[in-house]
Amino acid sequence: MHSLADELGIDHDEAHKIADYLVGENLLEWRTMGDGGHMAITHSGIKEIEEVISAPDEGTEHFPPLVIAENYIHVGSMVGSSLQQGTQDSVQISASTLDVAELKALVHEIREALGAAPLAQEEQEEAAADLATLDAQIASPRLKPGIVRESLSSLQRIMEGAIGAGVASGAPHLPQLAERLAHVLTLL
Repeated sequence: MHSLADELGIDHDEAHKIADYLVGENLLEWRTMGDGGHMAITHSGIKEIEEVISAPDEGTEHFPPLVIAENYIHVGSMVGSSLQQGTQDSVQISASTLDVAELKALVHEIREALGAAPLAQEEQEEAAADLATLDAQIASPRLKPGIVRESLSSLQRIMEGAIGAGVASGAPHLPQLAERLAHVLTLL
């Protein structure tokens, strides 16, 4: 009994309680009481096990159903999503804590900073399109985090390009704003 308890990670006191219960139900019997206790399964115990094996989803008088769930999940692409399996009494908390008012303020700051930075025509147009997309998301009754994330990522690349090209002199707080934007993106 003790060697089986050790293998299953059950302490010896708990193993004794389990063994006493199974003996009381006539499923096991003591053979020796010495070092660790030797036990044998009874005829009733064998019948109970046979029942569980033959109908694993039904259970028996002493054992609950033996259901083995095999879940296969194939995820082609997943961004900012949660997946939880094989848990009990669990709660998932979304990492997204960006609210609409915060997003609106961030978009305003980005618009001002990029407006002050001497960007190439193509970057100005791309930034304007991204900012218009964000304005539309802010006005939407159902903000879509994926669209917001992509627009902010695009603006982050434009800002980092401006900083790297040294054109951020017109907008000295652009580096700090780019860092803040990177943090916001981790929340989406």
